Order: sequence, then structure tokens, then C-alpha cells
Amino acid sequence: MDENRKNFCLRASNRGEGLTGIKASRHVDKAKHNTEFSSYLLKTKFKDWLITGSFYVALHYVDAHAAKNDVRFEYLPGEETMHGIRRKYVRKKLRKLFSSYERLFQESMNARYDPIYLKKIRYDPEDLFRLALEFGAIDP
Repeated sequence: MDENRKNFCLRASNRGEGLTGIKASRHVDKAKHNTEFSSYLLKTKFKDWLITGSFYVALHYVDAHAAKNDVRFEYLPGEETMHGIRRKYVRKKLRKLFSSYERLFQESMNARYDPIYLKKIRYDPEDLFRLALEFGAIDP
């Protein structure tokens, strides 16, 4: 695999579409939708879904940033997952937000797949939601 493709498996699209081939405005709409959903969950006992929803708020703002900068994900079977490629994108292009993105990613994975996660939760779910909202201020 050539070095450019191996680097993050991203390429310029010249169509204003992001990692998934969807326009930035659609990702912003989805981030807002996930924000509304997560806001609703603040009032419930479903903190694992609050954490998961919060991660997806951040994810769609990251995808919107990529789309605004004409960066598009090119999936290469057998290579890295989209989550891995996004994480590399955030590490390189949104460095100041990388530790927040990584925390949201890891906690959402734990919340989704660890059946006893809520008994050993490390971060306040409301704090993670506030952390996700910071991604809405990304400057393209």
C-alpha cells in the first residue's frame, strides 16, 4: 500500500463531502439530533445510552469538519476501521480535542459492550455530554 493511503486512508473529495461521503450540513444535523436525544437521556436512568449518544454527537461534528475540509474516508477492506481512521484524523487535524474524543470513544465502547459498566463507571455521564458539546464549536 502506498504511503499516502496507509497514512490515514483519507483523500480529498473536492465535493464538500466527509468521511462517509455525506455533506457537512447533514453531519451537523445528525449531531444536533444526537444532542437532542442525549439531552432527553439526561433525565433518565439510561446513562450508558447518554454516553453513547454523546460520543455520536462528537463523531458527527468531526465528520462535518472533515467534509468542510474536503476530506473523505476511503474504506480499504482488511485495513483500519472507520473509527480508527477518524481517531487518526482527530489526532492530526483537531489535536486539542483528541484527548476528549478518545475519552468519549473509549467510554462509549465500554458503555455499549461491558455488561457491568454502569457499576464501575469512571466519568460522570453529564460531564461526558458537556465534553461532546464542545465539538460543536469546531472551526473548519
